[in-house]
Amino acid sequence: MTSHGKVRVLIVDDSAFMRKVLHSILLAEPGFDVVGEARDGREAAAQAEALKPDVITMDINMPHVDGLQATEQIMSTNPRPILIVSSESREGAEITLKALELGAIDFVAKPNSGVDLDMSSVRDELVRKLRVAAKVRVVRTASRTKLGQEIASSAPRTEPGIASKPQSNLNGAPVGRSNSKFPLVVIAASTGGPATLMKLMPAFPREFPGAVILVQHMPGNF
Repeated sequence: MTSHGKVRVLIVDDSAFMRKVLHSILLAEPGFDVVGEARDGREAAAQAEALKPDVITMDINMPHVDGLQATEQIMSTNPRPILIVSSESREGAEITLKALELGAIDFVAKPNSGVDLDMSSVRDELVRKLRVAAKVRVVRTASRTKLGQEIASSAPRTEPGIASKPQSNLNGAPVGRSNSKFPLVVIAASTGGPATLMKLMPAFPREFPGAVILVQHMPGNF
């Protein structure tokens, strides 16, 4: 944040009109300072490195380098909280999940074209999520290729023809049998959860003596 405590925002969108709209919204809100604008993912990565904003608004469908590629690059080299602001979010969970897996914090769906393009309909949601995202401590994420290799290398291996010995829990009872008490780990996550869970879960040992319950907040259409 700036010396005045304002949230420093980098706006990324290939539409000059949308960049202007987002800029105007944040200009009218106390506590925000738009430090830069980028027209595509290539510019976004460069400005994220140079400006080191507190949070980035990221469109998905852009020329040259799209929002997913830019998110992956930024989160693997110069991690910053990223809020996806895109009409692509309306087309289902797949695009949004990809962005969250790559390290994005949250998303806001742009209104559809026409009269509904008035961003005031999502102003409150946008401002609220930007304030939350700016406070999130982000972590460097591996690229999808590297992450896949890491997960594969951490997967348990069994020698051909050798049956695995039944594992026991802390009370000595074989796993799979009824027991009145057993260790339980509950992990609850919301903003920034998917990317963190992708790094956390492969670290659990195969012989972990208990159950793990994941609670991840997601929008209703998921």
